[in-house]
Amino acid sequence: MEYTTPRVLVDRLGENPSLDRCVQTVDGLSDRALAADAVQQALAGAQAASGTPLHPALVHFPIGGAFSAAVVDAVGLGAAAGTLSAFTALTAVPTVVTGLADYTGIDDRPARRLAAAHFAAAATGTSLVVVSLAARLVGASGLARLLLWGGCAAYGAAGMLGGHLVYGDRPDAADGGDLDVEDRESRSD
Repeated sequence: MEYTTPRVLVDRLGENPSLDRCVQTVDGLSDRALAADAVQQALAGAQAASGTPLHPALVHFPIGGAFSAAVVDAVGLGAAAGTLSAFTALTAVPTVVTGLADYTGIDDRPARRLAAAHFAAAATGTSLVVVSLAARLVGASGLARLLLWGGCAAYGAAGMLGGHLVYGDRPDAADGGDLDVEDRESRSD
């Protein structure tokens, strides 16, 4: 039996034309979310000030919040899990907006499909965390825990797709992304 690597599966996903409807949906969302000049100026200014795209830095907040919520919930700290779930939902907003801003710069069709799938997985993760919080607030802690772990799984898938978008076409990506010492030294000069 032949083993198919996750990288091959992700590449196949990018080649799948059935994702074009998802691309159209994300296109519409990005057009609406970024329509205001104030939003575009704020994103451009923040990115210029930092010198790097903001989305890769911001993703750590909702993902970290969700996984932290799941861990503290697993050890019986439901109230803390609720607070961390709320943190996840709040920090997802700027993460989504900056992700949509990055999305508008993608012209390659397979990469656009992967970005749309990344968006869908992240939106699923955030939605599950929000519904988990609602379940927790009405006392359904078992359901809240299940939904929260589902959100973490969706965030994991989103992270894999996002990582592939950033690192997938690097020459060193096929060997796991490890640069040899000479490459590191030449890049630091």
